[in-house]
Amino acid sequence: MANKRMISSTTWTDEKFITLDDITRLVWFGIITNCDDQGRLQNNPLLIKAQLFPADRKSASLIKASIDRLADIEMITKYEKDGKSLLQINNWWTHQTPSWASASLYPAPDNWVDRVKVHAKGGAIQSLNWDQKGGYVATTLELHSSYVGVTQSIEKVNGDVNGESKGDGKVEAAKIAAAGGEKSEAVAAVSKAYESEIGIITAGTSERIKAAVEEYPADWITDAISEAVKYNARNWAYVSKVLARWKAQGRTNGNGKSPALAGADVEKYRKLYEQYKQSDTN
Repeated sequence: MANKRMISSTTWTDEKFITLDDITRLVWFGIITNCDDQGRLQNNPLLIKAQLFPADRKSASLIKASIDRLADIEMITKYEKDGKSLLQINNWWTHQTPSWASASLYPAPDNWVDRVKVHAKGGAIQSLNWDQKGGYVATTLELHSSYVGVTQSIEKVNGDVNGESKGDGKVEAAKIAAAGGEKSEAVAAVSKAYESEIGIITAGTSERIKAAVEEYPADWITDAISEAVKYNARNWAYVSKVLARWKAQGRTNGNGKSPALAGADVEKYRKLYEQYKQSDTN
């Protein structure tokens, strides 16, 4: 773990940060200062509590609630890899600009690119993806496009990533890239709207978008995204609540004059919408 982390002064006016309670704000700063050089750490509330509040009588359940809140508003991603429960800071490479960065001991989340630069034996410097932006790769690709991932081996220094101590050791770092594959027009449209209106699409959000497209018409989802932006609640949790409300209570076309669609009518609406698109292209 490096000794220095960048915390921007704009944090205090960030639209997500200002919604957090005081404890969750401290947890957020603590995660930044205790994660590894790729913005990653174990999702273990008891361990995080011990690291951040060693002298305070704060329960692990309180820390878990803060972690869940940060995940809900997509400041972090919770995921499982290789039997481990892990956390990833989503905008890590947007704000961190280190001169050196060690490879993580933990696997990256899907669609994530690590950036590694370390001293190796003989004074050599080994790097991986150092000329890339790093972080989550774009998930709103054109149809049939894809990213190609490669795996490289690097020499890792034992000790400080700034090169103040040197040693032997070898770790394998992978360039995690997304396989674009074929995407439905609906998923592509919703993903584009989300990325444009709300922000970066994490692996978790990508899966939620795909699930939502299976349940709701695409224009419902894009409208719900606009609704979230309108009320300055730029996160998927709010979008999903809007969709659930529309499904349960029905919704109009936005001007209050059309009959509401509710419950089972969603599937009927979807079929009509698909028929309309097919007829329009014939």
